[in-house]
Amino acid sequence: MNTAFSPNDLSAVIEADRAHLWHHLLQHKPHETTDPRIIVEGKGLRV
Repeated sequence: MNTAFSPNDLSAVIEADRAHLWHHLLQHKPHETTDPRIIVEGKGLRV
């Protein structure tokens, strides 16, 4: 799997995350000042 993302790709993913996702198990305040964790690959049932 090619996991090389350009900074523009990551920016788009981060902006989409902030605009459209609700992370119900996380505190939302820290996401105002830091970027969310972006997971690009997993194996089997575990990330």
